[in-house]
Amino acid sequence: MALASLRSPTLHAALTTCVLAMGSASAIAFEQRFTYRINMAPYGDIGVYNSAVDKVGETRTITTEAHVKVSLLGITVYRQDISRVERQVGNKLVYFHGITVENGNSFELDGRVEGDHFRLTAPAAALMCRRRSGHPIPGPQASPRETTSSL
Repeated sequence: MALASLRSPTLHAALTTCVLAMGSASAIAFEQRFTYRINMAPYGDIGVYNSAVDKVGETRTITTEAHVKVSLLGITVYRQDISRVERQVGNKLVYFHGITVENGNSFELDGRVEGDHFRLTAPAAALMCRRRSGHPIPGPQASPRETTSSL
């Protein structure tokens, strides 16, 4: 009986800890998935737009993909593919990466927080703005591989 009485409280404590840990993990993790079909008269179904929202604690990651193809008499007259990831902490955007390919032409945009600024960088231009006020920061900045300008 002494062995059974030792096991019972220990087993109960272990099960309680597991249940509480699972309950707290599910309370902070959150996931949503959305899929939209894109229809446009007179072309009909021209594509799909997918969006996923994953949240853990205060961090939310939003992933977006879209594929659009417009055809006329069997010939593709327009195509666009997008892939984007953005990360927010609380209500603040802290990271962004997006690639858009439109009719074969690719455009990439990166963004991240640097101090109290959010810096957007593209192959030929980068933009910097104050995160809170939205006022422009004076003076362009340049690096060897990209051009930087201010909003």
